[in-house]
Amino acid sequence: MGVDKMPGGRNFRAGRRAEIALEDIRRRRFPEKPSRLASYFLSLDLQEAERRLPYWWTASQEREIVRCNIIIDNAKIHFGDYTYFDDFMSYEREDSALRYWNGEMRDKSNIEVVVQGALYFPDWRDFPLLTDPNHPQFNAFMSSLIRNA
Repeated sequence: MGVDKMPGGRNFRAGRRAEIALEDIRRRRFPEKPSRLASYFLSLDLQEAERRLPYWWTASQEREIVRCNIIIDNAKIHFGDYTYFDDFMSYEREDSALRYWNGEMRDKSNIEVVVQGALYFPDWRDFPLLTDPNHPQFNAFMSSLIRNA
C-alpha cells in the first residue's frame, strides 16, 4: 500500500480533504454535532465492527475490538450513515454531507457512532496510561496539551 492509499483502497489525500471540508460544513450548519476530527468512531455491534475493521486498518496494524460505554455527561454523539461520507469524499456532493449530518440512513448496517467525549472500557484490565513516557502516544498527547494551552 502506497503512502497515498488507506486501507480499503481509499485515497488518503482525498479522505483528508473530505474530512476537512465535512468539518467546515459541520461548524457552519451543525455546530451541536461532534467534530469528526476530535472524536472516537464506534460501531453499534461486534459484527459491524468486525466487518469494518479491514476498511480502516491494514492486516499489519494490530487492532483489537473492545466493548465500550459512552459516558453521556457532556458528550456529543452523532449516528451517521458512513456511506454518505464516502459519497462526499468521492463526489464532493454537499447534499451527501448534509444527509450525513442530518442523520439520514440508507441502511441500518452502515451506522457509525461518532463520539466527542469520554468512553469507559469495562473489559480492560490493563489501562495504558498516557503519562508513561514509554507509551507510543505519550509524545503526541503531550504535544496536543502544549498546542491547546
